[in-house]
Amino acid sequence: MTNDATDAHLATLRHALIEGLQRRGVITDARIAEAFAAVPRHLFLPGVAPERVYGDQAIITKEQDGLSLSSSSQPAMMAIMLGQLLLEPRQRVLEIGAGTGYNAALIRHLVGPDGRVTTIDVDDDIVAAARAQTAAVGYPDVRVVLGDGGYGHAADAPYDRIILTVGASDLLPAWREQLRPDSLLVLPLSLGPGMFSIAFRLLPNGTLISESLSPCGFIRLRGTFASAEQFLTLDGWDVACEPGPRLDPARLLALLAQPTEEVALPAETAEAQLFLAFIGEPLAGLSRRTADGHPDPAGGRQALLDTVAMSGCTLPGWHSAAITCFGSPVAYERLRAHLAHWAALGRPRLGDLRVLVIPRGVGTPPTAALTIERPHATFVLTGRDGRPLPTHAT
Repeated sequence: MTNDATDAHLATLRHALIEGLQRRGVITDARIAEAFAAVPRHLFLPGVAPERVYGDQAIITKEQDGLSLSSSSQPAMMAIMLGQLLLEPRQRVLEIGAGTGYNAALIRHLVGPDGRVTTIDVDDDIVAAARAQTAAVGYPDVRVVLGDGGYGHAADAPYDRIILTVGASDLLPAWREQLRPDSLLVLPLSLGPGMFSIAFRLLPNGTLISESLSPCGFIRLRGTFASAEQFLTLDGWDVACEPGPRLDPARLLALLAQPTEEVALPAETAEAQLFLAFIGEPLAGLSRRTADGHPDPAGGRQALLDTVAMSGCTLPGWHSAAITCFGSPVAYERLRAHLAHWAALGRPRLGDLRVLVIPRGVGTPPTAALTIERPHATFVLTGRDGRPLPTHAT
């Protein structure tokens, strides 16, 4: 294939990806479509087949001992998060998790030559590659720095926008302190086993309130503030969980070896996913591997697992209402009780809910509310009006 033919083929693939994202309603902002058209993803993924590069999929770019350390995120998810950022020309932006540099280049296109983009990563080889690749596509002014993203990057603060392209389980002080008042922080936040890309606005009193959220999945933050979450492979299962009094990873294999039955719950209960993350139960992420060792294309499920009661059940999925039970029925009965609580609250869907963040030392969390406590902040589940949801339906 000649160079001209290759370039034409790449352009066709790139535009087909963009048009597909527009048809699905993932890209609704013409400026974001223009950024995807202007920044060629294949130059950030050398050696990867063009059909993979311009397929709507995440591509792992660094692994160690079977654990994924860095990737180029799924284009649809990148488009969603760029939309959540509400980027404008001349803004100053910090990205935590440089990856290939592709997302930083998209941001730089959106903020323009008078904007300022800084991206940070914890590995020197990732930083070197991202620096070279952003410069090669015409954005040598993107600052790619080596450091621990948990501390942000104070040298270029304050920022109009901060975005994480790695999953976090807490909202760290540096991110809030380096953000201008009334500005946005977008991050994949792990709540229970579920992860949501949430756009938080920093309020004058130092708290943050979500403006939008979307289910997602990302490689976790590394460094000083890495999540306590454990990743286990147990006889064909991949499990992500935070150990606790009622969730002992050492007993999980015995529990998962005891499937009892599949039952159905109303399909709409998938919309209770965020609500269920705040219930205080020992939750985990479960996925199967195929016979050749690859992740099951059907995807993973979340589960309520209690190794004290030796009981578990998967949660309703976005595409299936069927759930699998393990061991005794204790977990399933608790799940039914939680869903009854959700129903009594009016079955709030994902779009009906917001997350309020109260950093340590900034305010007092409400009592009798659905909350998640983390070392640096309390997360409070609220309705669209900002009023906390109660721990018991009235």
